[in-house]
Amino acid sequence: MSQSATTRAAKRVATSRRIMRAANQLTLSAGYDGWTMDELAEAVDVSRRTLFNYYPAKIDAVLGPIPDLPQPALDVFRAQGPTGVLIEDCRVLARAMLDSEQYDPQELHLHREVISRSPRLLVEVLNRFEQVTAALVEHILEREGPSSAYAGPGCWSA
Repeated sequence: MSQSATTRAAKRVATSRRIMRAANQLTLSAGYDGWTMDELAEAVDVSRRTLFNYYPAKIDAVLGPIPDLPQPALDVFRAQGPTGVLIEDCRVLARAMLDSEQYDPQELHLHREVISRSPRLLVEVLNRFEQVTAALVEHILEREGPSSAYAGPGCWSA
């Protein structure tokens, strides 16, 4: 990756985090329904169009993107690695997903505070968790095969 591409990527991450931090601060002070995307754009000094290029909806600005399973770690996982023990490999895969983001402790505290005060946000966090879990289950079934113990009736359903 060229230095200019690296610089652009770093600026994009910084702007994304600035938007999310401001969205969390607005939500903490005014409630989720107490502010608009126009106010958020003004707070971070970006245009409304730029704001929507980063986050397609208000809920995304507050919660951030749904975490992705990093492709290199996923490839190793699907190939029965890195340890060959499913639960340990799931732990390594989850760690790779979390490590792909660099979390700031203060931002995590703010984020947790915002989510804990809003039932609507809690429900959305649960929905997102279920999406990530469903994707992981698909990868486990692909790795272990459809006839594995993990594919039994009701094994993954609530």
